[in-house]
Amino acid sequence: MTLPPQISAIEQERGECAVSVAIELGLGAGLASRAMVAAGERWPLWSAADELLAGPTGVTDLSSWLAAAEAQDADRVLHALVRRGSPTGGDELLAVDVVTWALLPGARALARRLRTVSADVDQLVAAQLWLEVRTFPWPRLHKVAANVLSNTRAHVLAADLPTSAGRSRGRLEYRLVDPHSALWHGVWATGEGAQPDVAEELREVLADATATGVLAVADHELLQVLVEQAHRVGGGAQRGKGGLLADRVVDRVVGETGLSPATVRRRVRRSVMAIADAQRTGLIEAA
Repeated sequence: MTLPPQISAIEQERGECAVSVAIELGLGAGLASRAMVAAGERWPLWSAADELLAGPTGVTDLSSWLAAAEAQDADRVLHALVRRGSPTGGDELLAVDVVTWALLPGARALARRLRTVSADVDQLVAAQLWLEVRTFPWPRLHKVAANVLSNTRAHVLAADLPTSAGRSRGRLEYRLVDPHSALWHGVWATGEGAQPDVAEELREVLADATATGVLAVADHELLQVLVEQAHRVGGGAQRGKGGLLADRVVDRVVGETGLSPATVRRRVRRSVMAIADAQRTGLIEAA
């Protein structure tokens, strides 16, 4: 299998900053990129042949549709696209381009996290991302976004490359933080023990989790509302009744979102578990 010309013919950059992942993939012009325009012309045929692609009206609204959709619905669309782009499926390279376009936010976040791996990290992430989408084992695997980005990260880290500083990078380390820890309660902590940058750390974790497909946009927004209301209540983030899911906190969230208490608790627990799993596997960094 050969890489597409836009990846295999990449020139080495000499500037201070690496070229963006989108440019490396030939998608620097966004929806006006040649591949995306061509994919847009093919979309009516794809959606007519596969009812799973009937949700989005085309490539122009795919990103917004995926962001607003439930995680399972979004995965079904991505899975249909990787199947269409696979050599053992539809073998349409334009479908591969569409999936890489959809995963660009996660790929950019990944490249940012791996910036110490190599000065050419954008090129590495772009090339591996394309390969992971093209070779995705669609008959036996789902959760396209999480698996593609996780495998991309693993293969980039496994490459025998010098760091951006020219030294052997050795083994990259990260630490896992229980989602019930200071990452959460530090947002509203006050006094001498407070951590002034914890709120920013939390925002970064949630942003990365959303960008990599770990969290749906709706769950991201729910967690933001929850943290804000917990801060106002001042209940802290200890486990049990005094924590993020304390009755008085959940009641405020219910009033703002219109969700039932059971739904709030279920979605928050699911989101926290998803973040913890993603941190454990290294898909996103712990704060």
